[in-house]
Amino acid sequence: MSSCTKELLQQHFNKYAESVSACSLQLIDIYNDLRFTEEEQLSEFLSITSEALSIWNRSVVAFEEKRVALQEKVDEILAQIHVLKVELGEDYVVEEGRGDSTLMAYHDRVYSQLRAWEDRKSNRLQLYRTIKKRMKLLYQQMGLEEEPSPTDIKSESMETLQQDCFKLQLLREEKLMALEDKLTQMRRLCDDVGEDYRDAAASVHHSLRNLCFRERCVEDMVSLANHPTGLTPATIRAQMALEKLTNSLTNPSLTPSSPSSSSPSALLSDKLFGPSIAITFPSENPSSSSSETRFASSSSSSSPSSDPDLTQETFRMAGVRIQELAALKAERESAAAELLASLKDLWATLGVPPLSSDRKRIEVELTTPHTRCKTHALEQGLGELARLEGRSDAALKIVSTRASELAAACALTHIPTPDLDPLLAELQAPPPKTRDTLSGAAKHQGRVASVLSHLVSKLGQIAALAKRRAPVINAIEELREALVESAWLRGFEADEGRYRGRDANRRIQRSIRAAKLREKIPALQGAVRTALATWMLEYGKDDENNNNNNNNNN
Repeated sequence: MSSCTKELLQQHFNKYAESVSACSLQLIDIYNDLRFTEEEQLSEFLSITSEALSIWNRSVVAFEEKRVALQEKVDEILAQIHVLKVELGEDYVVEEGRGDSTLMAYHDRVYSQLRAWEDRKSNRLQLYRTIKKRMKLLYQQMGLEEEPSPTDIKSESMETLQQDCFKLQLLREEKLMALEDKLTQMRRLCDDVGEDYRDAAASVHHSLRNLCFRERCVEDMVSLANHPTGLTPATIRAQMALEKLTNSLTNPSLTPSSPSSSSPSALLSDKLFGPSIAITFPSENPSSSSSETRFASSSSSSSPSSDPDLTQETFRMAGVRIQELAALKAERESAAAELLASLKDLWATLGVPPLSSDRKRIEVELTTPHTRCKTHALEQGLGELARLEGRSDAALKIVSTRASELAAACALTHIPTPDLDPLLAELQAPPPKTRDTLSGAAKHQGRVASVLSHLVSKLGQIAALAKRRAPVINAIEELREALVESAWLRGFEADEGRYRGRDANRRIQRSIRAAKLREKIPALQGAVRTALATWMLEYGKDDENNNNNNNNNN
């Protein structure tokens, strides 16, 4: 109590004493008029003073009870603070005692601390629910099973929870990059075969239809400029995602704190969110730290309906779709090559000039890697093939002529004539079964050109063999002619009437030529042996193998 207050109180007590003394004198006069004895007057004065003392005592008791109640309330608040500290894992923080302050001031201070710890718990719970909500979305997106766990908002548990969330985010980014690789491969295959990429992606999972990685590429460039080197793109993306989660909170009055770089929370903050984001937990003065409330808003992450599905089934379906597109591309490449070969044979057969605009355009479409597997290229080739094969009579006549030429060439070169019936039967064969209609149509419609190409190839092989065997064939033909004439000459010489008749002169002239040829037979036989020896030395084994292959193919 201050001296001024004490002086005022002393003045009040002095006036009170004067008032009591004046009242006592008046009562004595009154008691005397009433002829009270001294004993009666003393008794009245004792009763009055007893009542006055009772009032003072009641006041003391009442206010003592208030002080005890306030002390009990302070103890209850301290107990609640202790419970909150234990729940938050901050029970090592020691509260200041009462000291020289009054009980009411101490109560106000601990009550303020209670409100601060309750706010801390509320913010911590909101942070816990935000992280758990984000983790639940990540588990759902990746098709993983979340293990149930009790609510634990202690500092160490929260650090572990944030680390788990970061690991999940990192796994999501790795899966997203793997999915990006698969979808890039799918997009390239779709571009090659002319299929709609969005439909192909939607056939894997509906969430992939409108997926675009352009923004991710921009984020990667920004993150590489703002983050330390040595981090993988997936790690950088995970950090950026969690930065977005923290920066999306809506309390404008709260700003990031700057904990000591040596504290565990600061190290965790730098590890998870980068050096510019701080995560702190209650210090000895909980009201001074407000960074946790930065996390106390709903998650900014997208819902599973807008995020791409990253389950194993999606990756399996993506692999199956890529295999289907790759098989379709291979089929169409094969069909385009066969179609172009058939067209070239027909163009050559029908005399279409190489510089023809239609021919040049179709050749470019069927040879360019970016267009040869697309629908319009194959349709144009099929249209040209149908137009050329529309001249069916001329085409079949050409096939028949080439078959006759092949048989004659085989007979001339003493080579067994191949069996052309299976080859010609291809003209009546049904269309092949393929997964792609255009590929099957290309192979089916090119059957006439295929047969014609096969015949031309056979004629080329026979012509090559004939050229190699020409010296031997010529020598054998000369020897055969000499032997025939020698045999005729023997019959002529045995005929007694050989000089009679109209044609005697013609037969005599032939006998002279035959006699000359008979004399050359030994030399012709030697020429045949020499030609055979030369042929065997130079071409014998090769021609024999070609002949065997020709027979095997037919």
